[in-house]
Amino acid sequence: MDDFSFLKARLHGLGLRLTPQREAVWRYFAGVDRGRALSEAAGALAAESTSPATVYRAVKTLSSLGLLRPRAGEDGEVRYVAVRPGHVHLLRCTGCDRAVEFHECGLDVLEKLVEAKSGFSVQGHHLELYGRCPDCAPFDKISQ
Repeated sequence: MDDFSFLKARLHGLGLRLTPQREAVWRYFAGVDRGRALSEAAGALAAESTSPATVYRAVKTLSSLGLLRPRAGEDGEVRYVAVRPGHVHLLRCTGCDRAVEFHECGLDVLEKLVEAKSGFSVQGHHLELYGRCPDCAPFDKISQ
C-alpha cells in the first residue's frame, strides 16, 4: 500500500474525510527525511494557500491518529515525522535530524515477557533509536 492509500484508508476507517488540507500536510511531512516543526510546515504550506491554523489542526489530527509521530529535538522543539504503513521504526540522527526507517524489530520476545510479568496485553510498541548518521559522525571526532 502506498503512502497516500494508507492515509486515505486510515482516515476513512475512522470516519474522517481526507480533505485537501490534510492531504497537503501529510504529503509535506511524508516528503521530507527529517523531522519538521509546525512553524516550518506552516511556512512551507502557506505557498499552497493553507493557513497556519489549518496546518496546526491537521497536524493535531494526524498525530492523534498515529499518522505523524511527534518527538522533541535536541533544542527542545517538537518535530513531526510521517508514519508509513506497516511495522516501521525510526533511526534518527541527533546531528542533522534525519530520520531513516528500519523494519527489523525482534521485540516480540520482549512483548511476551512484559505480558507475562505485568499482566498487560501488549498491543504494540514504538521504537526510535538515535545517534549520528554517517554524514554527521565525522564531526564528533573533530570536536573531541
